[in-house]
Amino acid sequence: MLLKKKLVYLIFFLFSITFINGCSNKAKHSVAAICNNFAVSCVSGKQFIDIYTNKGTMRIELHAESAPLTVGNFLGLINKGIYDQTNFHRVIREPLPFFIQGGKPNYKYNLLEEEKKVSKNSNEINFQKLRSIPLEIKLKNEDLPRYGKKIIDTKLISQIEHKHKKGSLSMARSENINSANSQFFFSLKSLPILDGRYAVFGDIINGIEILDLINEGDFIEKIIHIKSQNLKSKL
Repeated sequence: MLLKKKLVYLIFFLFSITFINGCSNKAKHSVAAICNNFAVSCVSGKQFIDIYTNKGTMRIELHAESAPLTVGNFLGLINKGIYDQTNFHRVIREPLPFFIQGGKPNYKYNLLEEEKKVSKNSNEINFQKLRSIPLEIKLKNEDLPRYGKKIIDTKLISQIEHKHKKGSLSMARSENINSANSQFFFSLKSLPILDGRYAVFGDIINGIEILDLINEGDFIEKIIHIKSQNLKSKL
């Protein structure tokens, strides 16, 4: 009887150690741990922005729960006024609608200098960290997003939480999949060829017709990060 009790305790102890180690490993690879490696604050919960352009205003819901690092990066730049008075510098509609791209093409290389100009306290800048962020894509059946790797398996692509469709907001990047910075694009139609390769982090929920009016050279007047209690305001 005593031997049986000892055996039960041993099994329970081994199970507990395995469980604790599993939790530690999960915490080690948590979003917070990943975000800590970048000069970006991750965000959570519902986030909304209004993009005021010379052609009209669009309201976007940002998917902070599935792309906390990407959304955090975007909101950080918005709060610094980086996008104010910037052009949509690339618009592709022919032969088929493709995308509208905005952001600063050379911002990656001028990041630290520009942040010194817009920041009231230059000590806030961490010169050891750049704002380039990795590809961040979340699957429906997983708790955490996947980072730094394209999703090419067709079964996994079908599980991507947010895909490219008309009005979706994604991060632009170079050939390096971990080079997203300030540039972004709106899809002008469903673009499954981009799913798993680029990070969708928002969708237009009001004013999607503005996309059909924007041409190369049109510009963003300002972008406002709005609070949930102001969502009923008219655009």
